[in-house]
Amino acid sequence: SSQLMLLYLAREAREARILIIATYDVDQADVRAAGSSSMADITREGVAIPLQGIDEEAIARLYEALVAEKPSQPVVGGLLGSTEGNPLFVTEAIAMLNLTGELQRPDHSTGFHVPRNVRDMFRRRLTGMSDEARALLTMASVIGREFDASLLGRVAELEPTAGLDLLDEAVAARVLQERGALGRFGFTHVLIRETLYEDLRPGNRMRVHRLVAEAIEDMAGGEDEDRLPELAYHWFKAAQAGDSAKALAYAERAAHQAAAKGAHEEAVRLYQRALMVAELARVTGDRIDRLKEALLNERSATGSIYPEATGYLHDLRFKCEGEFWTIVYQETMSRLKDSKGLRYLAKLLVAPGREFHVLDLVNPGQGAPAVIRDRSSNDLASEGLGDAGEILDPAAKAAYRGRIVELQEEIEEANAFNDPGRSERAQEELDALVAQLSGAMGLGGRNRKAASNSERARLSVTKTIKDALKRISENDPALGSHLVSTIRTGTYCSYMPDPRTPVEWQV
Repeated sequence: SSQLMLLYLAREAREARILIIATYDVDQADVRAAGSSSMADITREGVAIPLQGIDEEAIARLYEALVAEKPSQPVVGGLLGSTEGNPLFVTEAIAMLNLTGELQRPDHSTGFHVPRNVRDMFRRRLTGMSDEARALLTMASVIGREFDASLLGRVAELEPTAGLDLLDEAVAARVLQERGALGRFGFTHVLIRETLYEDLRPGNRMRVHRLVAEAIEDMAGGEDEDRLPELAYHWFKAAQAGDSAKALAYAERAAHQAAAKGAHEEAVRLYQRALMVAELARVTGDRIDRLKEALLNERSATGSIYPEATGYLHDLRFKCEGEFWTIVYQETMSRLKDSKGLRYLAKLLVAPGREFHVLDLVNPGQGAPAVIRDRSSNDLASEGLGDAGEILDPAAKAAYRGRIVELQEEIEEANAFNDPGRSERAQEELDALVAQLSGAMGLGGRNRKAASNSERARLSVTKTIKDALKRISENDPALGSHLVSTIRTGTYCSYMPDPRTPVEWQV
């Protein structure tokens, strides 16, 4: 009757200055008007404007109007993805978000529980369908928003013809729509799928997820790289009622795949799920550390840190993993390419207060006879370190002194002839020779010994450690400052933090 009334007004008021605006649900109207031409007649009498979902900008304005604050981009994206921009559903989702404080579900997916009034509206759309069709749609909701008819048939154990008949019924009811010519279907609205999925009891959900995962494995026949995200999702959902070890393995593989493709947000979600399953499987030790670190790396690539990973940042870590070192200090993580200096630092950090002889750092187990210095003796020769003899023999020293006398005379002559250029050049050479001779001679003109193994190691280790500290400071100034003030170099090297504040590095 309302359609006939509207058709009458549209025809009779054509010349009047009256504007009639009417809205209707095209899906419901088409179903109810099957076999009737009234909707087509009304459309011809006026102008039909198909309404689309609102975009992110409009969602942000609506959110600000309802909540009195601007939403973040992730919140706006989550609202659009979970409602498809339907203003009614967006409003309900904002109310739910304002009540619970988040759109993030416990399984780290984005969405919200369908409000009762919205759920009832979709349930009414299903009332005219057969029990068999509703049961099949419920199984389809576990597969996802879109699904293949062949996969659904395997899960439901239906003959192909019977399954297609039920799918045709759902398409006629505007609950499903074809998404391609190869037997792919999808729910006409994401919240129809959500309603069916939420109506399933938790135990049944997990059972169907496992059936779906096993069916995908059978169809993949071992070539599952392209279907890793699906397998990870369904095994995760079935983990509490099935094989948690398999769920963890798929979650890790899918996360690594997403990270390799640069899909950092997806990798974050998958690593979070892997950690949840790892806890269920009672996995501990290095595997958990690797998952936490991978989560941290991917989350840092998105520009922020998840609360679950912040505990990992409170650790002091200085670990070599392949060609790179992972260094964590005061909630800052750095990744540095392997070097000798970092290896020396790691040995010092693991033993605060202990003094290592440089030869023990350069050649562990083959250096100084004692790692800890005997403070009662500074005689390195007594430790069996030896030297390489005098740096200069008498002939070399005589040659140095002769050249020095020549240069002094040349400087006096240049000054007498007012030749500053010649004088400066001679002075530079004289200064260099004096410095070299001083390095070869000790106090009172005694001959210095050539550098011992210990001395050469001291120079090398000191330079190498300083280079490593410079690299660390460039990446993490706070850690660089801490290490510069606590690392001691010389013949004996050590890490000397404040004894009043014990530290423990994981190396």
